[in-house]
Amino acid sequence: MYSIKKRISALLLAGMLCAGLLMTGCSNSDKDDTSKASVSNVSAVSSPDVLDRIFEDDTIVKSENYSLSKPMVSFLYNNYYNEARDTYATYLGLDVTKSLKEQIYEQKQCTWFDFFMNQTKQYITQILVECEAAKAEGMELDETSKKNVELTLQSINDSAKASGLSVDEYITVNFGKGLTEDMIKEYLELTALASQYREKVMSGYKFTDEDYEKYYSEHKTDYQYADFLKFNFTFADSNSASSEVSVDQDRKDKAKAYAEDLAKCKTAQAFKDYITKYYKDNPSLLTPTEAEQSLPIEDLIKIQVDNTVKEKYAYEVTSEAGKWIFDVSREPLDTKVFDGSSYYTVVMVTKTAYRDESLYKNVRHILVKTSNDGSSESSEATENYSELKAKEKADKIYKEWKDGEATEESFAELAKKYSDDQGSSSDGGLYTDVSYGMMVSEFNDWLFDNARKVGDTGIVKTTYGYHIMYFVGDGEQIWKKSVNTVMVKNAYSDSLKDLTQKYNVTFDEAYIQTIEETEKTVETSGAESSVEESKAESSVEESKAESSVEESKAESSAEESKAESSAEESKAESSAEESKAESSAEESKAESSTEESKAE
Repeated sequence: MYSIKKRISALLLAGMLCAGLLMTGCSNSDKDDTSKASVSNVSAVSSPDVLDRIFEDDTIVKSENYSLSKPMVSFLYNNYYNEARDTYATYLGLDVTKSLKEQIYEQKQCTWFDFFMNQTKQYITQILVECEAAKAEGMELDETSKKNVELTLQSINDSAKASGLSVDEYITVNFGKGLTEDMIKEYLELTALASQYREKVMSGYKFTDEDYEKYYSEHKTDYQYADFLKFNFTFADSNSASSEVSVDQDRKDKAKAYAEDLAKCKTAQAFKDYITKYYKDNPSLLTPTEAEQSLPIEDLIKIQVDNTVKEKYAYEVTSEAGKWIFDVSREPLDTKVFDGSSYYTVVMVTKTAYRDESLYKNVRHILVKTSNDGSSESSEATENYSELKAKEKADKIYKEWKDGEATEESFAELAKKYSDDQGSSSDGGLYTDVSYGMMVSEFNDWLFDNARKVGDTGIVKTTYGYHIMYFVGDGEQIWKKSVNTVMVKNAYSDSLKDLTQKYNVTFDEAYIQTIEETEKTVETSGAESSVEESKAESSVEESKAESSVEESKAESSAEESKAESSAEESKAESSAEESKAESSAEESKAESSTEESKAE
C-alpha cells in the first residue's frame, strides 16, 4: 500500500521538477533573462471584481482553454516545497520552522514563499501553454495516455478501498483538502497532453555531425575525461574525536620515499606490480571490508591493485591533481606525487583528456523473477518463483519464442505478456541507450561482450532472476548522445519562450497569497522522474541512460577528489555546494527508482 501511494503521488506531481524548463526562481527580481522571458505573458489578477468575472468556482489559474483548481495548485506547491525543503535547508539557510513569507532567500532577493511559489507557477505555465499549443495543432490524448490516466485513477480507488476509506476521504488524507477525483483526472490529462506535445516537438529537432562537433568544440570540457592510476601512501591518522591529524615524522619520511619510488615507474604494469610488492611486504596495511575478511591475501592485494585504476574521471580543475591531469601539455604515463596533509598521492596518467566515443547498447529482455524484490506492490503484481520454477519458466518462454517467428517483434510481444520487469514490459522489454556498468554485472557482461551481434539471444541469471535476452544493436556514441540531449533541451527551451509570449496564462494572485505550507502526507521520493509521461516507470531508465555521462562525471569527480589533500577536498566541496542544492531540488531525484529499474 505504501508503494502504491508513493507512485500515485509521483504521478500527480507529474514531472514538475524535471520537465520545468521554465523554472528559474523569483522571476520578478531574478537577473536571469530566461526567467524574465518565461513569465512575460503571465498575468497576476488581484482585483476582486475582475476575479469574479475571470475565475469561476475553484479555478485559480487559466489559459484560453485550460485551467487548474485552487486545491490542485496548493497541492503542487506543497509537493514541490516538501520535496525541496530539506536540500535548501541544508545548503542555503532555509528555516523550515518559520513562515516562508517571513524569510528572505538572499541569493534570489525574494521571500522563500515567493521562490517556491514561482517555481510552481512557472511549471504550471509551461503545462498550460504546451496544452494550448497541442490544441492549436489538433493534438488529442492518445490511447496509451488515456489508459495510464485511468490506471492511475483506478490505483487511487483500489488504495482507498484497501484503506477502508471513501475515494474522497482517501484523497483528502493523502493529497490535500479540497482535491477531488475529477480534479486529479483533469490534471493528469493536462500533463499527459503537454507531454505528448513536448515529445513531438523535441523528437523533431535534427542536428548534423557538424552541429555536434561545433557544440562540442565550444563546450569541450563538459565532455572530457581522463584515465589514470592513483595510490595513496598514508603517513598520519586523524583523530575523529578532535579532528586533529597526528603525524609521525619517521612514518612520513618512509611514505614519501615509497611515493617517489613509485613515481619512477615507466609503465602502468610496473605501477601495479609495485603496489603488489608493497602489500606483500606490508600485509598489515591491507584494510579489508567485513565481507572481504575471509579472502586469501592474494585476493585482497588484487582488490587493492584494481582500486588504483581510475577510468572516466570527469574534467575538473578545482583540485591540484585535476589541474595537472587535464593540463594540455599532459602526456600518457606522466607521473606526479601530490603532498597531502595525511598521505602522499601518486598519479600516473594512462589516457589524457578524451571524449567518450564508446557506443550505447540497445537490448530487450524478459525477466522471470526468482524472489520478492521487497516492495509490496511487486508482490501484488507478480508471482515470485523458486529458483527451479523460474528457470523452467524462462526456458519455456525462450522455447516459445524460438518455435515461433523468432523475430524482434515476436520477442517484444512475449515481453509484454510475460516479463516481470514493470519498467520495460510495456515497451516490449526494451532498454535503449544503455551505457557500460548501468545494469547488474551479469546483464552488463552479456550485453557488452565484444562478440555480441544484432539478433543474439540467450538467458542470463542475475540476483533478480532469469533474463531472456535479445540484442537489438548499438546506439549512438555517448558523447554525441549527451551533446544531442543538451542541444534538444536548449532548442525546446527557446521554443517555450515563444509559447509563453503567444499564450496568456492568468493567476488568481489574491488566492495565491493565502496558500500555506502543509506537512508531508505521502512520501514522494522519485517524484521528479518523468512520471507525467505515459511510460512513467520505464522513462526513469531512459532518462538515466541519456544522462549517464553527466552522472558518471559527478560520481567520478566526487570519488576522485579523494586523490587530493583534505584542503583540496574542502575547496572542491565548497565550490559544488550551491550547485548541489539547486540541482537536487530542481532537477532529478529519481535515483532510487532508477536504481531499481536499472538493476532489473
